[in-house]
Order: sequence, then structure tokens, then C-alpha cells
Amino acid sequence: MSIKAALTSCLDTFTNLIKYTETTNYQQSLTVPTSSWATQLNRLRKWASDVGALEPGDASLDHILRVPSRLSLHAIRDHIPELLNSIEGIAKEIIEDDIAAVEEKYEGA
Repeated sequence: MSIKAALTSCLDTFTNLIKYTETTNYQQSLTVPTSSWATQLNRLRKWASDVGALEPGDASLDHILRVPSRLSLHAIRDHIPELLNSIEGIAKEIIEDDIAAVEEKYEGA
């Protein structure tokens, strides 16, 4: 998976989490408040902009890190999508746990 594809998926997940937490009636029950999700999304966007992760063509981080003369950078390129996928997975787990806890709390009420 490319860095750009992994980043796009991660950004979409964070955006959807924020939309969910903004529209839920249970904001006070959430483990992670909406403002914290928004802060992390902004930090991820800033990082992506700083490193050119979403840039097209030769300016892209994928392209820069694929240059064979930079073997150590090539190895790093392979790990960035894994890290982004981990971040995305953790975010999904947190919100799923929150949803389950909120549903359990209100079903028992």
C-alpha cells in the first residue's frame, strides 16, 4: 500500500470519527472527546503537508522514498503505511468501544 493511500484512509477515518462524535447525543460518555479527535486530525494533516505525503508525482513522499540510492529511506517508506494503518485501527477500536459502552449504558437505563 502506498503512503498516500494509507494516509487518505486514515484521514477519512478520523474525519468520520469526528462527524460521528459531533452528531451523537452521548458526547459526555465518550472516552475521547471530539476536540481531541479534531486536534489529532489537524496534526496528521500538518505532518502530511510538511512531508508531501499527498503531493502528486515526483513531489510525493512515496516517490522521494523509493529512490534506490536511499536504501534506508526505502525501508522507511515500507513502514509508514503500516504505522498509518495502526493509527487508523486504534482510532476505530476506541470509537467502537465508546459506541458499545454508550449503547450498553442507555439500554440499561
